[in-house]
Amino acid sequence: PGMVAAQVERLGVTAGSRVLQFASPSFDASFWDLCSALLTGAALVLAPSEAPLEALTDRRLDVTHVTLPPSALAAMDGADVTAATLVVAGEACPPELVARWAPARRMINAYGPTETTVCATMSDPLSPGSDVPPIGRPVAGFRAYVLDERMRIVPPGVVAELYVAGAGLARGYLNRAGLTAGRFVACPFGTAGERMYRTGDLVRRCADGELEYVGRADDQVKVRGFRVELGEIEAALAEHPAVAHAAVLAQDDRLVGYVAARPDAVVRPAELTAYLRDRVPDYLVPSAFVLLDVLPLTVNGKLDRAALPAPEPGTVGGSRAPRTPQEQILCELFAEVLGASRVGVDDDFFDLGGHSLLATRLVARIRSVLGVELGLRALFQAPTAAGVAEALAEAGRARPALTAHVRPEAVPLSFAQRRLWFLHRMDGTAATYHIPLALRLTGTLDTTALNEALADVVARHESLRTVFPEVDGVPCQRVLDPGATRPRVRSTEVSQAELPERLAEFARQPFDLAVEMPLRAELFALAPQEHVLLVVMHHIAGDGWSTGPLARDLAAAYAARREGRTPSWPVLPVQYADYTLWQRDLLGDAADPGSRFAKQLDYWKRQLSDLPELLQLPADRSRPAVARWHGDQVGLDLTPELHAV
Repeated sequence: PGMVAAQVERLGVTAGSRVLQFASPSFDASFWDLCSALLTGAALVLAPSEAPLEALTDRRLDVTHVTLPPSALAAMDGADVTAATLVVAGEACPPELVARWAPARRMINAYGPTETTVCATMSDPLSPGSDVPPIGRPVAGFRAYVLDERMRIVPPGVVAELYVAGAGLARGYLNRAGLTAGRFVACPFGTAGERMYRTGDLVRRCADGELEYVGRADDQVKVRGFRVELGEIEAALAEHPAVAHAAVLAQDDRLVGYVAARPDAVVRPAELTAYLRDRVPDYLVPSAFVLLDVLPLTVNGKLDRAALPAPEPGTVGGSRAPRTPQEQILCELFAEVLGASRVGVDDDFFDLGGHSLLATRLVARIRSVLGVELGLRALFQAPTAAGVAEALAEAGRARPALTAHVRPEAVPLSFAQRRLWFLHRMDGTAATYHIPLALRLTGTLDTTALNEALADVVARHESLRTVFPEVDGVPCQRVLDPGATRPRVRSTEVSQAELPERLAEFARQPFDLAVEMPLRAELFALAPQEHVLLVVMHHIAGDGWSTGPLARDLAAAYAARREGRTPSWPVLPVQYADYTLWQRDLLGDAADPGSRFAKQLDYWKRQLSDLPELLQLPADRSRPAVARWHGDQVGLDLTPELHAV
């Protein structure tokens, strides 16, 4: 099979999956994300460009599969990440990240230089405790050889250079015949004329056959997932008319440039940055420069890279001292995140080596230490401690974190639940707010496992076993005990012709929300190997977005029950009742004129004060006395040109 098809099967991507498009379309990894969704009918979730990592914790998006560099994980807390399958690639994965992220999910380490079409090797699911996460075995379409300097295969455990062969190799480098000849060499283990790619990576083959990454064999380095040739940057710097000598080092997760100026010439870091940006990609531009009289040399007259000094951020260049305690704290947070000894109040976060991943970490630290919310956009617009302090003065207090609450005896309704409860009381027999989910099941069906699986799903999600009684005339929500609320799936034999009407009939059955769970299901048997499962949920328990997670959880639970085990999914950190209490704490009560709720209510009353009670839109027929809630859908195709706008 092709590379994507093989990995779709290996990673368990199905039509119910939600794949995050994390990589930029200009990066080869984006092809993996896109095609794995297209080949399976899965949803492709587009990450917001300003803060792509936030998509991993947004439960409305409910991402199930993601591929991203390990440095992105280091900036996040895994507790809120929804993805059950996590692929790390692009740079070496530290063992501590595996210890943090591998439990309760499938975590895989992938390896693939750009010259090998996205991915060349992939590990088995990682387990915490291993010293070095392996990069695995070759994927479909590739072969891997660990060779010494004389192109001989070395025994397992011996460190040597990795060569990759197979149908997935690139043809070479465009218009760079010399570099192509040096990297794409004849393969002595294949057919006549076959080539293999010399990766420059040192690996060892483990006893179980998996490869373990050791390091680089040349001056290529990885910075934030990009493979960087330091010599390419040095050559570009040396072309500057005021530069006599230049060197570039990779320090931690950033590039540092070292420059010695020509006699009687003056160079400035900002000028060098602008000069390089016109000549090399952004990821090749050093984030800091050190200006020296001469570059240090060894006794042999070669550049002594070990003697190059670390850049000194902070009060260089006239950066003033902090004026307020908040500015002082922000300077300390900048330094902490950047790994610097000090940072001045006017020092630019990104000029000191900051990037989008570190920016995400800084925003989280500001929220944690100062208790205020700062958007990533604000940091990009004002990337200094002084600018952030000014932005925070306008931001106000951060919203309290959504956590599990101590439940009172009568949990109030959320504002959305109150609206739906009120509409239900007005016309409880209408099916307007019923959300049906029909699943066609083909093959031998284990009805016992299906019943147990539905009970598992209801036990996991409190909103599916919540009733809404009245206490002293006021509605509240009461979560039923999962052991006492096991839903039963009744099976009914129907013909294909009868099915549409029977589905509609079941979906229209009213709910008694005061005593009845807001979810029911029925199984319609068309033939011994053909069934349709109809699950109907009241809108007070979920919305259209909820049907995707509901179907996925049900499928996972059914698969587990068929194997005689309970589903092994992670415990949900919060439930809807916790959200209700959090919302009340955040917005307050309408009776309190100083609450956010009262202020927002007053605002909208003023905005809507002049609107007519009945909206008079031109229509081709008269309004009926009683709403029938009939609807339909009309398809509309947008041209590519219009869609691009």
